[in-house]
Amino acid sequence: VQSCIKESIFFVKDNDIKFFDDRYIFELKRRLHEDNIYLGIGEFTHLKAFLKYLRGFKEFLKNLNNKGHLYQINNKIDICEELYNKLDNTFDDEGNVKASANSELKEIRSKLSIYRNKIYGRLKEYIYSSNSKYFIADDIITERYNRYLIMCKPNFRNYIKAVVVDISKSGSTYYVEPIDIVELNNYYRELRIREDEIIRKIIESLNIYIKDIYLNIINTLNNYSLIIFYLELGLFLKDHQIVFPEFTERIYFKNVHHPLIYLKNQNKSVPIDYKLDEEIFLSVITGPNAGGKTATIKSIGINILIAKTGLPLFGQFAEVVNCSNLLCDIGDKQSITMDLSSFTAHLLNLKNVLAFADSKSIVLLDEPGGNTEPRKGSALAISIIRELIRRKSKVIVASHYEDIKAQGLLNEYANIYAVSYDYEKNIPKYKLIEGISGESSPFIIARNYNIPDYIIDSAIKIYEDAYSEREKTLDEIKELQSVISNKLNLADRYLSEIERFYNMVYKKWKDFEYKLCQKEESVLQEAQLYLLKSKRLLKEHKKLKRDDVSNNLKVIEKRLEDLKEYHKYPKEISK
Repeated sequence: VQSCIKESIFFVKDNDIKFFDDRYIFELKRRLHEDNIYLGIGEFTHLKAFLKYLRGFKEFLKNLNNKGHLYQINNKIDICEELYNKLDNTFDDEGNVKASANSELKEIRSKLSIYRNKIYGRLKEYIYSSNSKYFIADDIITERYNRYLIMCKPNFRNYIKAVVVDISKSGSTYYVEPIDIVELNNYYRELRIREDEIIRKIIESLNIYIKDIYLNIINTLNNYSLIIFYLELGLFLKDHQIVFPEFTERIYFKNVHHPLIYLKNQNKSVPIDYKLDEEIFLSVITGPNAGGKTATIKSIGINILIAKTGLPLFGQFAEVVNCSNLLCDIGDKQSITMDLSSFTAHLLNLKNVLAFADSKSIVLLDEPGGNTEPRKGSALAISIIRELIRRKSKVIVASHYEDIKAQGLLNEYANIYAVSYDYEKNIPKYKLIEGISGESSPFIIARNYNIPDYIIDSAIKIYEDAYSEREKTLDEIKELQSVISNKLNLADRYLSEIERFYNMVYKKWKDFEYKLCQKEESVLQEAQLYLLKSKRLLKEHKKLKRDDVSNNLKVIEKRLEDLKEYHKYPKEISK
């Protein structure tokens, strides 16, 4: 699947593709799968149009890499040439059966044309007669029930002998057949009935042929649909940053988006960075309400499912575990009709999770143990989490409970994340901070939502009065973690700055060495020229003038002095 998607993205970048209307393909496949296949004229017309399109489509796809998977799929598409020729000989592009489709049909059509002209000629005599204005309602010849008629006023009997075939709803127009063309219309009608019988036999013959080759047609439609799926996917993905995840023993996302949020909000979508190493079996995601905890675990879950299908993710880099089960308890499934409270609905979900969880499972839990007495609910959640870890399932939990946060903080098989939240602007940042337990901060969020201050102050006092030493210790640990994290971030910035400065100095020094070597080579070449000149003069036994030698030496000495200057290291290299 990944190879096909990559090939399609590469192919669609340089090719303009036109697709056949999918509605006809789906309908045709549905009809061909029926027990008693019988296609009508309209369906045959669409099939003919599709087979005509398919010829050009296959030719167009010859530009594919002949070693690729899409090329192999294209080779399995049969243009059904014999079927196309039959349909082309039978139907024109508007869906009419051609006269040339059958010798008898051709003869019938010829006679119909002759009799139609005769009938038209007789009827026009009535329409354009001298007294027609008294009884003709409209100078149009119409056909009803395979009979040609004229449109008359109710008083027509005073002027012509005719039979009434139909009357308009208003009663003001009579569709009449003059007596002297009744026989002509009768014969014309017999010809039309015979024409319909011949066409019906032609359609039956084509359906018999279709039944013989329908498996081949279905195979062609399936392969065409498959290659179109990949090409349309390529067109959809070519303008996005995508990554095909690697299947390893860990989960690792680098700037990976929730696909639905990304497709809806594009640049406003915030990607996540997340890691769950092979030896880690519990990941606790913490932070305030409306901070993005549930969105985070949903993003992790949906991206794992997408990866399992072979499709790419929207992001920079990804590794996922090739799990056999992705088990979730997210959201509230309470039901009045089923007599389920929020808590019991969660319990039923957790029961099903425990029934299927194993070492190849990833489990996503959103606020486990919620909707009941907090301490007891927390204890139940921890017990379930420990059982899942004992089975070596990988468990990702979003929770406010301090006891569950402690599991992520204090165990070597666990990690912990906090979702970042801007308390001043009262908006989540949707970023994960590893190694830190996030504050639930209900009092701050309540204040931001304009809950009266006296209620919040009272809540803070109630909370502080009931605060245990163990919870205070956990808060101290979190505060220390926050300090350490800030210092690490500062150290990372300094390290990044030092690395940038080092790279800049290193580049300048390399440029300096290169220019120095160029200068040295130039000076030595010039000295060599002067020495060669002196050697040539000696060889020619010409008397050298002292001034010439002195001048040459001075030039060389000057060049050597310049060279020495270039060999001196610079005292300072500015930024």
